[in-house]
This record gives sequence, structure tokens and C-alpha cells, in this order.
Amino acid sequence: GQLHNAMKKIGKIGRGVVVILTRIQPTVLSRAVAARSMRPGGVPSPRLLDYGIGAQILLDVGVKDMVLLTNRRRTVVGLEGYGLNIIEQRPIPNIVGKGYEV
Repeated sequence: GQLHNAMKKIGKIGRGVVVILTRIQPTVLSRAVAARSMRPGGVPSPRLLDYGIGAQILLDVGVKDMVLLTNRRRTVVGLEGYGLNIIEQRPIPNIVGKGYEV
């Protein structure tokens, strides 16, 4: 649903990047990183490793300033350290008939 809708929006605009990161199975390394990224009180921090990998992918394809498509307001900390800036956040449109809302 949302991925398809986001890709349609990017297609209509005529440029953009979709980065999909997934972990198939936890490994010893991913467990160690998760343990280190725990906040005081045992609350996990955002998936910092994923952000770093995603940031590297965006840099490799030439992205610097971006519009983030999301249906949840997000504060992404640390992207500036990679030279990336979220200049705007826009909602992912809902499909309406053959077209879709922009």
C-alpha cells in the first residue's frame, strides 16, 4: 500500500529515490549493536545502524537535500552528519480510483 503509493508519487514528480532496508535475521553483530544502542532504562534508540546504511546509499546516488514521504511526523537525528538534509516532509498519498491524491 504505502510503498506503492509513495513510488507512484515519486513517478509523478519525475525524480526520487526509494531506499528499503530490511533485516532478515538477527546476527550476533546486530544483537551487539542493538545492545549498545539502548537508552538508559532499557529503551532502544532508533535503528541507528539502518540510518547510517540508508544515508550512505543516498549519498552514493547523489542525494543531499530531500523531501521525506511519510504519514507520520518524524524527527530524524544525525543525518546532517552525513551531509543530508530533510527540507520538507509530505504525506504519502492515498490511491483514489486510477489516479491518486497529491
